[in-house]
Amino acid sequence: MNKRAFSTPARLFGDYSARLSATLEHFDWAPVERLAYDLLDCWQTGRQVFLAGNGGSGSMFPSTC
Repeated sequence: MNKRAFSTPARLFGDYSARLSATLEHFDWAPVERLAYDLLDCWQTGRQVFLAGNGGSGSMFPSTC
């Protein structure tokens, strides 16, 4: 039988949670905040925002059709 890739699911998700928390704690949120204010300004002034991507599961989002 093959050796497991991880010891337990609880440990796998615990390790992932710790890495994610550390990443988010040190993330520079300034560009995200600027984007949020730009999108809010577009909405408040009646302008449009067009989003484009390269496909994938996001292309199945119904409101983009």
